[in-house]
Amino acid sequence: MMIQQVGIIAAACSSIVLLQLSHGAHSFVTTTSSRRCGPCPRPTIATPTSLTAIPPTHTDENEVTHDHDADEPELHLLTFDLDDTLFPIGPVVADANAAQLRTLANFGYDGARNEEIVAASKAIRTELREEGGSEVITYTELRKRSVRREIERVGGPTKMTTTTTSNDDDNVGRGEGDEQVHDHVDDESVIVDAVFDAWLTERHASADRNLFPHARTMLETIRERHPNVVVGAITNGRGDPLVMPSIASHFDFCVSGEDDDVFPGRKPDGRIYGAGIGRYREIVERRVGEGGGGGAE
Repeated sequence: MMIQQVGIIAAACSSIVLLQLSHGAHSFVTTTSSRRCGPCPRPTIATPTSLTAIPPTHTDENEVTHDHDADEPELHLLTFDLDDTLFPIGPVVADANAAQLRTLANFGYDGARNEEIVAASKAIRTELREEGGSEVITYTELRKRSVRREIERVGGPTKMTTTTTSNDDDNVGRGEGDEQVHDHVDDESVIVDAVFDAWLTERHASADRNLFPHARTMLETIRERHPNVVVGAITNGRGDPLVMPSIASHFDFCVSGEDDDVFPGRKPDGRIYGAGIGRYREIVERRVGEGGGGGAE
């Protein structure tokens, strides 16, 4: 299917730029982000075709509107970065790291330290470069290897937790009453997987709690103005708005740099954006087949 006209917003909470794009089936578009990615300049918009931007009109520091006298094109595809775009990554990772330590403590490794896990992560990357000239590894695998090294550093379990999980929703993700009973486990892989799962679960829960002001309102407004738009997230890591209750209903897909059809093609590699265009096409084709609103034909 050849996409002839696609309206795309490259969006960050700090600014929104509406773009009109004409391109073929093999073109791709990057999105702006509110933080830099390594050496990449910010914002980054890369496409083999020409772009016409409709500049936003700023009414105050918390509101971005468009000149409604302009002929606003129909919007078909919208993609977001996640970290430091829809939520601040600092407090989110801090909460996830706290959950990581609590889970290690529940397995008896109460001597574990996050700074040691970070140091192990850096050491693993250095070793990968020295061994093969590349440090290509998924963030999931890197964290799991780092947790395993911390388990080895701490040594055997010093105690086993006997308290039970609290059902108080107000305490979920905050370290109050969320300890769990764990039988003695000799298989480190089971412990590593459980620790990572706890980290990822809290990462999503904290991101949902710490959304930037007006982020949800922004998404609702976009849906109201463009009811047929396909909205996706394109992220290098494991963040996923589809498991964040506050905003899940506003997203149609999420592409991760760890997906099988993407890795190791993380941003700014074009493969991850190509995967996003592929998800868009699949959704449009499904909508057309169901008789609903589609995107660009």
